[in-house]
Amino acid sequence: MAELTIQVTRAVTFRNHFGDDICSTKPFYNFGAGNWYHPDFQNIDLPPERYAGNRPDIEYDAASLKPLPIEENSALVFYFSHVNEHLPDDINMHLFNEVYRCLKPGGTVRFVYPDFDTAWQAAQDEDIDFFMHWQPHKWRETQAGYTFLQHFVKSFASRTLDDSPKDGNRKYSADDLTRLLAECGSVEEFATRITSGLCMKAQAASPGCHCNWWNHGKFERMLTKAGFSSVRKSAYLKSRLAPLRDIKFFDTKHPTMSGYTEAVK
Repeated sequence: MAELTIQVTRAVTFRNHFGDDICSTKPFYNFGAGNWYHPDFQNIDLPPERYAGNRPDIEYDAASLKPLPIEENSALVFYFSHVNEHLPDDINMHLFNEVYRCLKPGGTVRFVYPDFDTAWQAAQDEDIDFFMHWQPHKWRETQAGYTFLQHFVKSFASRTLDDSPKDGNRKYSADDLTRLLAECGSVEEFATRITSGLCMKAQAASPGCHCNWWNHGKFERMLTKAGFSSVRKSAYLKSRLAPLRDIKFFDTKHPTMSGYTEAVK
């Protein structure tokens, strides 16, 4: 039997897709990029003193609800990877409006996020590996006694369980969560009930915590409201824009738990 080989093709770069003249102006933005680097992109993020390790080209606090410091109809690409779950709905809605304003017609925005539907299915399947493989090792022992409903809630509302630090957020026991889920008409209503009451002062003090849930349907509703007429469910390395399929730079974070959504202005 012939040996199976996998050929890795060279990724399409932004420069051979858009041209050097366009790329020299860097109309491509990674929002919440941390210390990520791409030669053609500008990073938008909190200043390093607010979040250690950041290397922003544009310092911006989404909670300010100020306009993005980018000209209208000037951007070609926005990329968000595991960002939106750290912000409440009102701030996300502001960002979606701003991204729409800044993009040129035909411009693309891609979102990568912890997929709520995948996490809920893992909880129903009692798939402990799903919840544990991406957790820091130091947390695994403390979470060993969690119910799967607690694991699920921790994935989108990090500091709401009754063993988390006191910080202004309501804390839920395993029994509290079971009762609340029974009261709600859907698991989405359950998650919204939990996240809508979170303390944003506490979130600002711990911006790395999750305080929101996302699936494609929620993105589609909110992006359509922002004005996007084309919103599609995507998948790992399946962007409609060829340069965004470069595995060296994109879709690198937690692909086993992630969902993918793209919109075009």
